[in-house]
Amino acid sequence: MTVAERCGHVIAGQRIDDVAERIEVINPATEEVIGSVPAGTAAEVDAAVSAAVTAFPEWAATPVAERAKLVRRISEGLAARSDLVAETITAEMGSPITFARTVQAGLPVRVSAGIADLLDGGYSFSEEIGNSLVLREPVGVVGCITPWNYPLHQLVAKIVPALAAGNTLVAKPSEVAPLSAGLLLDVLAEAGVPDGVVNLVHGTGPVVGEAIASLLDQCEQQKAAAATDEAIRGGVGTSVEWQSETRPGVTGRSEVTAQQAEAGGGDCMTVTDIV
Repeated sequence: MTVAERCGHVIAGQRIDDVAERIEVINPATEEVIGSVPAGTAAEVDAAVSAAVTAFPEWAATPVAERAKLVRRISEGLAARSDLVAETITAEMGSPITFARTVQAGLPVRVSAGIADLLDGGYSFSEEIGNSLVLREPVGVVGCITPWNYPLHQLVAKIVPALAAGNTLVAKPSEVAPLSAGLLLDVLAEAGVPDGVVNLVHGTGPVVGEAIASLLDQCEQQKAAAATDEAIRGGVGTSVEWQSETRPGVTGRSEVTAQQAEAGGGDCMTVTDIV
């Protein structure tokens, strides 16, 4: 079985893997160490957010047709690596190989192809309703924190739609099953995603996940402070969205304009300090 054994941070298009402190990846079936990733810190998240902010204006201005072609290349690149993806996911999180081939590797291919089909089919980013014009514009930098159970699919399901809409991203895969994320970043680079548009930082939720939430929070505060009165706190031109798989140690921030939290099949609760 072939497995991607190492996966570094990717920040502004640069691979960063020469890091002393590492997180071991354990095969749950054999309990053997099959790889490792660097243990990221707030400093790497800061650099990744800065890279995404810098890359945003040019990527947001990229024509929709060009973004559609790039998403299509992502789907094709994932399909070409389906065997390696399936074997890596089986090794890192224990999915049976038949399920890994059909679902863990297959679903990301279908999801990304579906987004490309949507764009090619003439999805409208503007709509007239009565005498009003509704514009769907990029929000800015998106933070993605994803779980271990569908490690590649959950990244693709967040990154690809955000790219299609013209956003840039900072992503943190689960430290339990992070190796398949490196395969995705290889595909993104080969598909032509510009440096800084998608950044990957490995690490734990309490360290890297919290740093992503905190730094994107600060970006939104800075945006609000510089905005015109009608744009402050949730109006036109807001700049940050945080997409997360909820987990202990990673908190939703009150200052973030938009959040999307996939909380699983049941017993979802939103906890706030508002009385």
